[in-house]
Amino acid sequence: GPGNIAVGTNLQTEQEKDVALMGVWFRMSDKIQRLKNMVVLGSTNVHNESIEDSYKDLSNYSVICQIVKNGKWGG
Repeated sequence: GPGNIAVGTNLQTEQEKDVALMGVWFRMSDKIQRLKNMVVLGSTNVHNESIEDSYKDLSNYSVICQIVKNGKWGG
């Protein structure tokens, strides 16, 4: 949710935005690793997650980053 992205801040300073963006980057990195397991390695151990949904999630994270960077998140 909005509070998770903002990491308990109001995202008013560049440092607060950077921390939030780093958190989103970690989420994106985790998602990319799961995609790698599904697409490249052919893993079937990823439950309740489709490749298409993973791509959508990455797209949403990208939009969230833009909103945070532009100071429009949660406010």
